[in-house]
Amino acid sequence: MVNPKLIIDVLVRNRIEPLLDMTPPKRYSSVQQQLDAALQWGLRDTPDLVSYCTLAMLHGEGFESQSPWSSLLPAVRRTECNLRQAIAIAEKGNHESQ
Repeated sequence: MVNPKLIIDVLVRNRIEPLLDMTPPKRYSSVQQQLDAALQWGLRDTPDLVSYCTLAMLHGEGFESQSPWSSLLPAVRRTECNLRQAIAIAEKGNHESQ
């Protein structure tokens, strides 16, 4: 299991705004919740965990139940694609709809 502090350090370095606005105890509990959720989706590698936590911070609580994540994350869990590919698909979809 990845230490939440490691993920927090990366998110702070990446200047993920919602995290920067939190107190240290809130950061830890929020990232721990996100890591637990990421594990449920089958994510294990540190870069994937950082990406998942970043998505959760930027899109908000419950993002995984919203389109396009409600279909992309199950595909990741089924190993039909990896998280990086899912993010690329989501970004492509956002650009096409604009």
